[in-house]
Amino acid sequence: MTSTVEFFRGSRPALLGLLTVLFCVGWVKFYFRDFLYPIDYAERMLIIFVFFFLYRGDLQDLRFNWQFNWKEIQFTSLIIFFAAIYGILLTDFISNYFLYVFLNVEFYGWGHFYYPESIYLKIFDLTIGLVLGAISEELVFRKLSTEVLVTRISNRFYLYIVSSLLFAAIHLPQKPDVPLTAFLAGLILLSLYRRTGNLWVPIAAHYLANLYFFW
Repeated sequence: MTSTVEFFRGSRPALLGLLTVLFCVGWVKFYFRDFLYPIDYAERMLIIFVFFFLYRGDLQDLRFNWQFNWKEIQFTSLIIFFAAIYGILLTDFISNYFLYVFLNVEFYGWGHFYYPESIYLKIFDLTIGLVLGAISEELVFRKLSTEVLVTRISNRFYLYIVSSLLFAAIHLPQKPDVPLTAFLAGLILLSLYRRTGNLWVPIAAHYLANLYFFW
């Protein structure tokens, strides 16, 4: 057991593979509609726990600056942040138009998120649930994947493509536009992360975009 833990702690590619597999194992939730959301929350919390338990790298990009001076916020930074959110929302429109109108792709996919019937569960999902989703996915597919790929791919263009393909892959069970939207959104979120050096920025953008999608 100790040797296995040390293996994942000493190998970021192995940790990335493990966490990606956990995301894929989480597809089982689509077979249990009545338990879809509890399984999803448990999956997200497990992934976050495993990441922090096994990750042995710099967490500087996850630290809050409690003495942050709001007067120092640059207007252009705010424009870029909200433009990124708008861009993510636009990717959904582009994906739907390209697949269902331009290519006339038939609908398929067995993984569907059914909206909670309980108002209390919906409120919980729109707050805690979406936060868990944004944090878990940004930890793995922006922070960890970037650290793994940047040492193996020198070309920034290919780095963005491979990282976003990994992100799209965990959305494959859903209808065709979802993986395509995830791929395009991944490009934007990775750009935000690499521009700011702070993981909370793409986490916030990811959460706000999902809030619109799941509202």
